[in-house]
Amino acid sequence: MLEIDSKGRNQCSLLQRADVTGTLASNTFSISTFAFKNYSPTTGSISDSFRDASGDTLTTSAVSFTNICTNYYPVIAEEGLTTPQVAYQDNTFATTLTEFCDSTGSTLTYSLLQSDGSALPTWMTFTASTRTITGIPLSTSPSTSTLSYKCTDESGASSTEKLIININRKPVLANAIPNQLTRTGASFSYTIPVNTFTDPDGDVITYTLTSTPSWAVYSSVTRTIAGTPTTTDVGSIDLTVICTDATGGASSTSMKITIAGNIAPVVKNAIPDQKLAVYSAYEYTFAADTFYDGNSDAMTYSVSGNPSWLLLDSANRKFSGTTTSDKKYTITLTASDSYGGSGSDTFDIVVGDPNTAPTIAKTIPDQTAYTLTEFSYKIDSTTFTDVDGDNLALTATQNSGSALPSWLVFTGTTWTFGGKPLSTDSGSTVVKVTATDAK
Repeated sequence: MLEIDSKGRNQCSLLQRADVTGTLASNTFSISTFAFKNYSPTTGSISDSFRDASGDTLTTSAVSFTNICTNYYPVIAEEGLTTPQVAYQDNTFATTLTEFCDSTGSTLTYSLLQSDGSALPTWMTFTASTRTITGIPLSTSPSTSTLSYKCTDESGASSTEKLIININRKPVLANAIPNQLTRTGASFSYTIPVNTFTDPDGDVITYTLTSTPSWAVYSSVTRTIAGTPTTTDVGSIDLTVICTDATGGASSTSMKITIAGNIAPVVKNAIPDQKLAVYSAYEYTFAADTFYDGNSDAMTYSVSGNPSWLLLDSANRKFSGTTTSDKKYTITLTASDSYGGSGSDTFDIVVGDPNTAPTIAKTIPDQTAYTLTEFSYKIDSTTFTDVDGDNLALTATQNSGSALPSWLVFTGTTWTFGGKPLSTDSGSTVVKVTATDAK
């Protein structure tokens, strides 16, 4: 039986036909020549039937034949050769070529050469017994090899099929990616140049990253990596950039991003304290180098501790306003960069002649006086302090505010107690000493 597949080809395992002519139309198929596998009579007749792809069988009348033992050349099996085939640079290539069929059952031998009859490319090995091509193509290997796949039977009859193997060469690094530097708090963005790699075959190429840092995202469409690193990201990271062509060839290169910590502004030239009169107009422009930023960042300024009448023009580094009353203000000026760093300077503005009350620096120890005996005690000069530097005057009374006992006298100019208690003065007296400044 001759089996015809959906493309009108014979099945090599059952029957071989050669030099076939005919048409298949309106359920009629006529052929002029058959070659039967392993069939030897020189004349005869057969009852022939055909089966289509659906499995239906049509039987015809007997067919006469002659010269059935003619030795036809080998023909390739019905599936034919897969061509062209693709081998990838620096990757192992292996393929098994389709077998041939022979009408006489002859032993077949196979050979493979380039189409011009020369030896195979150096990267390629052909094993005839298994009809297998193996090898690893290099960047220097020819991009296309046109081969002649030949099958020869024992009588010397042969057939040849054309086979094309294309080598997909990997993209080649053309321009190394320069190291990138950014710092914490800064918005980082870098677009991989489209000409970082070139493709020897002219294929369309795409760029990907094997991994992306947690603070960044990568778009393969725009080839851009972007994000804002934080203080926990300080250091260097190495990224692998992969360039892939349209047929799967890939090459890679590295990309380094160094993330530096931000240097906060520091005070370089402190603002001096200011002394102003009451109800006076005030303007003060602090110097551009009042603060120093190690990254040379632009700085913005803010103020705290200022009274309502004192305003700051940050852009022009200028304080202005009109004073209202005697008072001392402690002003804090802060310089900030755009990456989260800041530094502050503190100075005083004293308006008019503000007074600060004296304060107790140390306590006066308890004293003991004896009846009929002269008593004297001088208060230490460091017992009270005055931040304004004013002279202090001391007075003394009993703790209740009443006058001292008659035997006890306090001299304010010398800060001294003195007297001679009588026997009738026995007991304890709590004394209160008050310091008053000149204001």
